Amino acid sequence: MYKLMRALNISWSDGTHSAWQQLFGQIEYRATEVFVILKDGSGLLSRPLARFEGLPNGPFALGNTGDVILYVTHHSAPDSDEWREFAGVIDDSWGALATYIPAEQIARVEIRRNKIKTASTPPKV
Repeated sequence: MYKLMRALNISWSDGTHSAWQQLFGQIEYRATEVFVILKDGSGLLSRPLARFEGLPNGPFALGNTGDVILYVTHHSAPDSDEWREFAGVIDDSWGALATYIPAEQIARVEIRRNKIKTASTPPKV
């Protein structure tokens, strides 16, 4: 049913319970940056996410209640377009600094994704 409605451009719904869950329904894409804009207007950014792939919780985690765990690399003050880089997100002695952001503090989450490049298959002879 969903396939037919999508083909006729009636609805792009697929029965997923929330848009939050749908973010990761397409496994051929990899997240490269995560922006979390807080209700006070400040922002938190993590990039490049590949840098954090082997760490606990992966490069970031989206909780079922809308909360987020993120390795914050940059911060933006309220009403500012400037991003200040944090030094020492990964420290040789102390480890990696993960930040928990409760859902009630989050105004918006933006996730930049790229299509995963696959090795091209040789033509059949």
